[in-house]
Amino acid sequence: MERDIVAKGRRYIMFRKILAAFLMSAVIISLGAADWPVFRGNALQDGVSTEKLPDKLVERWQFKTGDSIEGAAAIVDGVVYIGSMDQHFYAIGLASGKEKWKKKGGPYKGPAGVRKGRVY
Repeated sequence: MERDIVAKGRRYIMFRKILAAFLMSAVIISLGAADWPVFRGNALQDGVSTEKLPDKLVERWQFKTGDSIEGAAAIVDGVVYIGSMDQHFYAIGLASGKEKWKKKGGPYKGPAGVRKGRVY
């Protein structure tokens, strides 16, 4: 039992670090860049962006949820969409890092997706 608690804590920390790294790169890539509406960027899921990364990456903001994030974010029209194990799905302003809205209904484990104005 203690081992399970330690393992869950380690996974929680790891997912938060992964999310922070993803959001940092997403902010840099997507400010004025193409959308990233599904896991790995497009229907082919090739994970390749046509945008050039700057030589030095800079963290622009952080966003905290009440629990871990286990799915990838989607970014469309300057909004980051992400689900959390805290049972909420969030819309976060890409430029500001501020919450636009949240919806209870999870927990959310899978990646977010956006198509024709609908969030999945």
